[in-house]
Amino acid sequence: MIDFGEFREVLGRVEKFCREEVVTLTLARTEPKSENEKLSRGGGRGRARVRLYSVSSVSVLSVCHAMFMDLVFIDGEWERYEDDREEGMKLVARRGHEGRGFTFVEWAKRGLKRRNLVTRASIHGFPITSSPAFKAATNPKPHAAASLRRKRKQMQSRGGHWHVFIPSSGTVRPYMTMSYPGQKRRYYDGSGGGGMGDDSFDARKRRRVDATPMNHEDRIEALILKLGDRSSQAPLESNLNALAGVLEQELSTSKAKIIRIVTDCALAIPEKITIYSTLVGLVNAKSFSFGQEFVESLSRTLKESLRDCAWEKARFVVRLMADSVNCNVITVGSFLQILDAFLDVLGQSGIPQARKDYFCYLILSNLPWVGSNVYAKKPEEIARYMRTISQYMSRGRKKQVSRLLRVWSMDKPHVQEELLSCLWAQICKLSEADNWQEKHILRPYVPFKSTLSAAVSHNLPLITVPPHEDKIVYPLPQVVFRLFDYTDCPDPGPVLPGAHSIERYLIEEELGFVMETYGKNRKDCAARMVEVGAQSKVPIEYMVVETVFAHMLRLPHAPRITLFYTSLLIDLCRLQPMVYPQVLAQATEMFFTRIDTMNVTSFQRLLRWFSVHLSNFQFRWAWDDWEMALSLPNHHPKRKFIQEVLVKCVRLSYHQRIMDTLPENFGPLAPSDTEFIFKYGVEDAGIPGTQACSSLITLIQEKASPEDVVNHLKGLPNPQEEEEGGKEFNPLQIDVFSQAILKLGAKTISHNAAAMAKFNPVFKEIAKTDDAKLRILKNVFDFWRNNSLKVYVCVDKLLKLRTVDCSAVANLVFSLAAEEDFTQVHLWELLNLALSRMNKHVARIEDELKEAKERVKKCEGEEDSDDSDREDAGGAKVKKEKQQEARDLEADVEKWEDQFERAQESQKNLFLIIFQRFIMILTEHIVRCDTDGVDFKTWWYHWTLGYLEQIFIEHHDEVFKFKNTLETLLFTPELDANILELFNNFVALRM
Repeated sequence: MIDFGEFREVLGRVEKFCREEVVTLTLARTEPKSENEKLSRGGGRGRARVRLYSVSSVSVLSVCHAMFMDLVFIDGEWERYEDDREEGMKLVARRGHEGRGFTFVEWAKRGLKRRNLVTRASIHGFPITSSPAFKAATNPKPHAAASLRRKRKQMQSRGGHWHVFIPSSGTVRPYMTMSYPGQKRRYYDGSGGGGMGDDSFDARKRRRVDATPMNHEDRIEALILKLGDRSSQAPLESNLNALAGVLEQELSTSKAKIIRIVTDCALAIPEKITIYSTLVGLVNAKSFSFGQEFVESLSRTLKESLRDCAWEKARFVVRLMADSVNCNVITVGSFLQILDAFLDVLGQSGIPQARKDYFCYLILSNLPWVGSNVYAKKPEEIARYMRTISQYMSRGRKKQVSRLLRVWSMDKPHVQEELLSCLWAQICKLSEADNWQEKHILRPYVPFKSTLSAAVSHNLPLITVPPHEDKIVYPLPQVVFRLFDYTDCPDPGPVLPGAHSIERYLIEEELGFVMETYGKNRKDCAARMVEVGAQSKVPIEYMVVETVFAHMLRLPHAPRITLFYTSLLIDLCRLQPMVYPQVLAQATEMFFTRIDTMNVTSFQRLLRWFSVHLSNFQFRWAWDDWEMALSLPNHHPKRKFIQEVLVKCVRLSYHQRIMDTLPENFGPLAPSDTEFIFKYGVEDAGIPGTQACSSLITLIQEKASPEDVVNHLKGLPNPQEEEEGGKEFNPLQIDVFSQAILKLGAKTISHNAAAMAKFNPVFKEIAKTDDAKLRILKNVFDFWRNNSLKVYVCVDKLLKLRTVDCSAVANLVFSLAAEEDFTQVHLWELLNLALSRMNKHVARIEDELKEAKERVKKCEGEEDSDDSDREDAGGAKVKKEKQQEARDLEADVEKWEDQFERAQESQKNLFLIIFQRFIMILTEHIVRCDTDGVDFKTWWYHWTLGYLEQIFIEHHDEVFKFKNTLETLLFTPELDANILELFNNFVALRM
């Protein structure tokens, strides 16, 4: 038993242990549920239920639990604190900058009178009634008294609870809050806004603790996953030792789970592979069976990865095997047998070069981890590997780098090397000049050399590389992106590794791993990236910026969207504001200097990055440094880059805001005002349909239905009625209705979308042919000619509503070939939008078809497993239902097959239209220039051919399906060699 005097002493003991920790203690009376329970407690006693939570200290929890484990209140003592008007008390003991103290939170039932703070404080045993701070808190100033009285009335009528912070010193902070059941908690950021308070304590923020305990497997996984994290204060060596001991104790019950978790963590976080291989080595030194099963599991995982074409996963499995050789888990000889199996692929004939390149890269990319070990134990073997690979690289493969994958079209100032060729040069330098000694890879097993060397190694089972099949798609080749060299880094300072230094490859690869692993939290990703290469003593800021741009500009597709890399660079600038802004500015100047040799696809990604980056820094830039672009031709890349960046900036802000930040002499490059151009805006212009459009707008504003609008449009004459085929559609109807809808929806994007959706039946009624749909799109383009964002939004909405189809969008783009807008980026965004929508439509139908076929297989399996011996009426009924279900599922499959066939046909026709129009306009340009005796390689030709490259490279998976059709119908040997070369380069990507 305990009274409140003793309870106050216990609270003091809690306070003694609550130094820097936060402990939450919840007390609530538990009433007896039955007479027997009441008698067993000795009458009307209530037992206190105690819950304790600590955010940092296990020791505080254990002490506090020991104090309150057997706490029991006598009824008389309990009533001193809690009577029939109160339900509970919550105590939060914490230490802030104002000292340690307690916060009491009390609840009141609805409609019952509250105790005042003086009474309540005296009940708790705190001598605070004479405190000036308490008087200030309980007697607010006159201007706040009325508000407090209103809150008290609400408290009495609705129920709720009060908060008061009571420090140990006996003074009360003037801070009270009140909340009610169902009341939404107000936002509070700890800065004092929105109410009284400070950063040390905010009673509005209730601490939510997940009471669900972690199971045993989750705890092991958390320990393994956090191994080697920078948040750990203990040395990595001690953490490895401790975790190895923990895992050793769990092997008898969780060996298979531990092997699976370690393998999954190593493959998911490849930059920590050496840490996990060391952990495996330490456990293997204590348990031979663990190491044996781990090696067998790795072998199975490698076979499955190669069989499933999981190319990157297979590469990481081989890397884990390679580092396990260093940790004496796997024998050198058995690992070399695995490499021999990969090496045999290089000598096979009748297979694509892409297959040989992958297995060559699989060997080379893992040699830095195990090369020194193999060189020390079996130098003749590694020399044989180098000779075999040298023969393949020099005579067995084509070295030409596809122009479709190059960011730059020229090799100055940096050579555009293929990734495999560059890695081969780096490995050669590592073996010859550096004697297989690199300076970057973390090798945590070195301190445990004596322990690991005493362990027994295991042999890897032999594997057979799966044979080649025509349906297998191998990784596309990559071109190494280079932006900086050692001359671009400040002197004195760390020296940037050379292009053929293995450290360059290792650091770039690790930075890529960090972006891939921690990309969901870009702040954490940025913090981890700046720590890479610390032991290598390199100018990491230059390598980080170069690697981020290399991933952003990678062709054919970047690993992530451009906005991710934009946000990452912004966070890097905020993380180190004295370093990264200067490096980024230097990189931007280099890009602008070389932009006339940049690939068109990379050009678009760069301007998207730069415009969003400027929007985060108040659109400030040293535009005067680019003044020389004002005197360049209209289609020159430098001039166009500035124009397109300004167009994007207007999208992200507004026209006048951008004009205010731009020097006056850049006015010719600035975009026009984003106001719409209403065709029927001037009544006296004499344009046919002006009066009809005005009356139509009035009719729609009077809540007319789509049927009323159709009847109104039927009265308009058809200007093409006398022409052949003119009755197919009425252009005046389309112009009047399109202009009216666009005018009514011009206020906001939401207005526009609502108007198009409501009157979509009218569009479909008056535009049933391809020419009519093209007329709708031309009206949209002319109406929003000065606002490219609104054009994109309107076309996207029309495609979603299926008012127009994708081929109409393609015809719109190529109908503007003779206009100045033809080379502008926003026009080709529309074409890529149409292609993306078509590709997604086909992919969705294909997924539905696969699911339907799986349902048929499942139904057939259930039917076969059914008891066919049943002869009764019930069995016959069930069998009949199964047969009917099978027939329905087969009909469903036939339906999806028909839709898939029609969707593929539409997709093929769309690509044929696009490539045919490209060939026509490029051929006409070449012929016209030859006739005039001028060079056809103008900047207009550069952009148009570049957009054709973009279609090939960004939609290469879909275009490859129709390669034979394109080769037969369009890209024939009679085509101009400049255009045909582009198609041949595309085909060579998968040879």
